[in-house]
Amino acid sequence: MATQSQDDRMTREAAQRAIVEARQTTNLKHYGLVARQMSVQIRRHGLGQMLVFLHKRGKDRAASPHTVLKQQIEHHLAAVLHERAGGLAMLTERDSRVYWLATRQVDRFLNELLVFVEELA
Repeated sequence: MATQSQDDRMTREAAQRAIVEARQTTNLKHYGLVARQMSVQIRRHGLGQMLVFLHKRGKDRAASPHTVLKQQIEHHLAAVLHERAGGLAMLTERDSRVYWLATRQVDRFLNELLVFVEELA
């Protein structure tokens, strides 16, 4: 099991990679706005609802900030939970402890992401 500092470093590095990817694939300003909204939405409605919202708004358009952020979140979840996929289907198949852990990880990821978005603004 990873230590807290290793988790923090992994999350920070994932957020940095996400920003680089977002710069290449979508409008960074809109991406930052979506990330900020999702940080609030995860607290209000939960991880599952947030992922569904991103999926519906992105409509599988590759350049949509919603689609880019959803894919990045799923990739990060798969990495930190040591799963093949980190999407909603995986979360519904596991117990509530995994869902809680995934929610914390995504919240931390979004917070790190917002730090980098603010630096670039």
